[in-house]
Amino acid sequence: MKNSEFITFPILNNLEPNTTSCTMKLIEEFGELMQLLGKKRGASGEIADINRREWALKTVLEALDAAQSAITLADVLCKEYEFELDGLMESHKSKLKERVYLNENNNYFRAMGITYCRRSEENRNSKLVD
Repeated sequence: MKNSEFITFPILNNLEPNTTSCTMKLIEEFGELMQLLGKKRGASGEIADINRREWALKTVLEALDAAQSAITLADVLCKEYEFELDGLMESHKSKLKERVYLNENNNYFRAMGITYCRRSEENRNSKLVD
């Protein structure tokens, strides 16, 4: 995925996630990310025994874990409360434009750099579909 403009987060299809399990996983992953960020700064008094490149790689991996957990939580809540994720993404896009985080002329997903994959309802245990 070299120089890709998109990061795709799959909807996990080998689990039965619920709001509580997703929330706990998100907190766990966010904590691991914060621990790495703090370690680099020496915030907890630890000596950073890791070089910058290794730290950056571990930080990216933890950020992706946290992002996956957040996407899974959003998917679970949308299903549970019958929200349309596409409509919510449009609202999110409007909010980003209002806050001037997103240029009006850019394609939303290109600017955001995130896509999501939804399970096929016909065959939940098969491959993921866009």
